[in-house]
Amino acid sequence: MKIGIVGLPNVGKSTVFNALTAGYAPSSNYPFCTIEPNRGVVEIPDERLEELASFVMAKEKRPVTVEFVDIAGLIKGASKGEGLGNRFLSHIREVNVILHVVRCFKDPQISHPFPEIEPVRDIEIVNLELIMADLQMVEDRLKKLKEPNDSRDVLSKVKGYLERGESIASIVFEQKEILDTMGFLTSKPTIYVANIKEDDEESLTFAEEVRRKADGEGSKVIVLPAKLEEEISHLADEEKEEYRRELGIEEKLKKLINICYDALGFITFYTIAHQKVSAWSVREGTSAKEAAGKVHSEMKEGFIKAEVIPFVELMRYTSYQEAKDDGKLRIEGKDYIVKDGDVLYFKFHIIS
Repeated sequence: MKIGIVGLPNVGKSTVFNALTAGYAPSSNYPFCTIEPNRGVVEIPDERLEELASFVMAKEKRPVTVEFVDIAGLIKGASKGEGLGNRFLSHIREVNVILHVVRCFKDPQISHPFPEIEPVRDIEIVNLELIMADLQMVEDRLKKLKEPNDSRDVLSKVKGYLERGESIASIVFEQKEILDTMGFLTSKPTIYVANIKEDDEESLTFAEEVRRKADGEGSKVIVLPAKLEEEISHLADEEKEEYRRELGIEEKLKKLINICYDALGFITFYTIAHQKVSAWSVREGTSAKEAAGKVHSEMKEGFIKAEVIPFVELMRYTSYQEAKDDGKLRIEGKDYIVKDGDVLYFKFHIIS
């Protein structure tokens, strides 16, 4: 599960990356400071996991994690290879969600590709380059498909949308599974980060422009003072809370991480074994047998049944055993569709 951080040069991508990962990726006042992507693994904040660990007095917790990828800045003409365009676009193809950082602050000490700060213009430059790259891909594939078939029909329709400047994410097709296999850039969910300067009214005005643009697209947006969050991320946990109280600012990074995770389209189930509580992510609609395979391949191969209890129901008891004795653990077979928040215990036999 990868989330790519994108945007124009010098908008704060590496700063956002450092804030999210408590890392130290270079952040300098010149374009293309980031050439090879910076990568960092981040735990998904999960209150249910914390409660379960306390409930069973677990000695170990295993959270779900995602990888954030800080990708080189894009400039106008990237789809034609300008700047680091080809490399930039290839890295975006690898991610599942796009986290688009938009500069919403003025600072003469930090350069910008344009004289004026105009967040909507910057968004449209990036989005247009992604559309143009997808259009080029469609045209290349259509040239290879000589005979009429379902793929050619879908691609012909997609070409029309892209030529009108519409992203694939806004298109609804019955043959969506064909699109999902093609790796289009504009089919990926996008979340906007309005990177503001703290305590700056003009920054907030710029951020509101981003919010209106995102609302029009049906995308999520979060307003973030990235530089301040980067500084806080390097403090000890107890110092972070105290510093936030002193400044009167809320914790937004956890919210951002959870928004990214939700955009991936996954649900979370839990297992309890050997004084360890684990969270696991699967696509919505995953069967119990497939979910067992997330824990261990042998569980899938030798799957017998699953004991299931929803998290909210388990929390009504004083122990897992009490819930079991009360008959609240359902027995489900391999075709059971796992629900978000399910606590599962898999029974299986070893296949030699």
